[in-house]
Amino acid sequence: MHWTRFEITKEPIPWTSRRLAAAKRSVDKERESMMFQELRRFHSVDERVTYIDDRAQKITTHLRAQRAKCWRKVRRQLEVLSPEARKRVLTKWNTKFTPGTPENLAYVIRVYSVNG
Repeated sequence: MHWTRFEITKEPIPWTSRRLAAAKRSVDKERESMMFQELRRFHSVDERVTYIDDRAQKITTHLRAQRAKCWRKVRRQLEVLSPEARKRVLTKWNTKFTPGTPENLAYVIRVYSVNG
């Protein structure tokens, strides 16, 4: 069955001097604007950059898990089709007329599982 690889890959962004300077400006701005310092989210540049890196990784992991969940759901839909309908759907799907995403497979199932 044809499919498209998960497009979002998140490599950690290196801690360049530019990135650290931007994080420092952000932390300084937050420090200057907060009346109660104990309520600040980030107390150091390292905390801020680490938080941003961790959040990006969590988002990527979540998106990947959601894509896998969609694939599992659409494969279950494919499995319950009659053999004739499944053959029609897979024949159309394997012509690769559309990118191999679970949403597109769901569309092919919806359109081609009905009498031709």
